[in-house]
Amino acid sequence: RSNGISSKFIPDRIYETNLIDHPLDIFKLDLSCHIIAFDEAQFFSDSLFDTVKKLISQNYHVIVCGLDKNFRAEGFNDMPDIIKSADEKLHLKAICEINDCDYEATLTQRLINNLPAKYGSPTVLIERENISERYEARCEKCYQMEYPFDKNIPKLVL
Repeated sequence: RSNGISSKFIPDRIYETNLIDHPLDIFKLDLSCHIIAFDEAQFFSDSLFDTVKKLISQNYHVIVCGLDKNFRAEGFNDMPDIIKSADEKLHLKAICEINDCDYEATLTQRLINNLPAKYGSPTVLIERENISERYEARCEKCYQMEYPFDKNIPKLVL
């Protein structure tokens, strides 16, 4: 982790950053700025949405970057609520990493020892010895998940 970010457009310039572990830690900092950005926001706790709302109410411009879905293709922590309430959205997509597939990838495939992770495995894994964990961008066609339920059956019917 570094205390600065750089731009490929201005390579000699390092912009100051403050690293925090919990969204509410932002209020412990000297916020003498106009723009606050959260990167890898999917890893923050469920209080990120409330923190963002509070910052906006205090007239800060807030930028939130992160994955919208976890490896199960479900909303990742507060990201769905943040996306729904955003004034502007920029949804970036990758290209599927499976050979000979060039579809847009909107999903993240977690591989453990080169096999798709099970649905019930933890949302965030801490590195462990003898386990190879990696992630790939996948399209809906190439994404693999064994759901413990029929995903096509609605979970809630009104």
